[in-house]
Amino acid sequence: MGKACAEMVGLLVRRPQLPVVSSEAAGTDPTLFDQFNEGESMIEVLRKKPLTVETMLWDGTPECAAAIKAWVGNRTTADGKPVDECRFLLPEDITGTWHAAHLYVDHQLAWSPLPVGHRVAKEGDGRGFYPLSPEAVAATYEPVGVGTDAA
Repeated sequence: MGKACAEMVGLLVRRPQLPVVSSEAAGTDPTLFDQFNEGESMIEVLRKKPLTVETMLWDGTPECAAAIKAWVGNRTTADGKPVDECRFLLPEDITGTWHAAHLYVDHQLAWSPLPVGHRVAKEGDGRGFYPLSPEAVAATYEPVGVGTDAA
């Protein structure tokens, strides 16, 4: 940590005139917040909550393409306005040089390749979709069930 950064952290932690917010108001564990106010630690260790996501496996078939298109629907602009274009496109759906299917990733405002064997996952807020590689699925997820009621 650079000297200027260390000095700024020191000012933020130790200055008595800074308002002290209670741990109850901050919604954190009281002992962690009290340590922060005493200047002992600003680091809070967090564990990511389990998240259940709905996914569809892209197998490269026309039937699967139709099912994914129906599931993901049309994309929207950054300000939420609908666009007359599906979030899932095959190379033959466009004029260009795509060699794989592509999925529109709303939070990135960009198209992402979706090779056969990858999954389409629904965002936690249910409004967008993103690709998942088989490696990411194996390292991060475990099966819960089939269908939207499995969660």
